Formats: sequence, C-alpha cells, structure tokens
Amino acid sequence: EEEDGAARRRDLARRLEEAQGEEQQDGENADNQQQNNNNNNGFYGYGYYNAYGEWVTPYKTMFQIQYFNVVLWTSLGLVAVLFFSIYLMVYMPLMADTLLFGESARVAYDD
Repeated sequence: EEEDGAARRRDLARRLEEAQGEEQQDGENADNQQQNNNNNNGFYGYGYYNAYGEWVTPYKTMFQIQYFNVVLWTSLGLVAVLFFSIYLMVYMPLMADTLLFGESARVAYDD
C-alpha cells in the first residue's frame, strides 16, 4: 500500500507540473498570437513601434473617423448659423421705432 501511495503522489506531482507548464505555454502562445495579429492584420499593415514600445499606425479607427465627422459638420453648421445671423442683422430693414422715442401715443392720434 505504501508503494501505491507513493506512486500516486509522484503521478499527481508530475501531472501538476505538466499542467503548470501548459498554462505558461498557453500564456506565451496567446501573447505571441496577439503580437502576430497586430503585425499580420490588414488594419495594422503599416506602422512602427515608437520609443515607448507602442504600435503606431497612420490608419484611423472607426471611432476616430466618426468623431472627426461629427466635430467637423457641427462646427461648420455653427459657423454657417453665425454668418447668417450676422448677415440678417447687418441688412435689417430700418423703420421708425415708436417705442424707442416714446411716440406710441402720438402715432395713435396722428391723423
């Protein structure tokens, strides 16, 4: 029985070591696969690593493109509204303002 117990312990220790080795290999494989995905993906087809080790690419993400378009068209719309309001104020028709000179009562009796 002692030999069976010792054999079981050795077998269990060997299995535990193998499982830990496989986990480390899986982690390394995942890191390598992620790095390969960055280099082989069409989105990351061109780029370089900067001095900080970050992958830099001139291609923009969908979020960056959408944000740029929203900011661009919002600013153009606001500028258009500003210029249109200035245009309307500059070319406002001039008319006699009776309230300004306190002549509202006199205009009513003006015959």
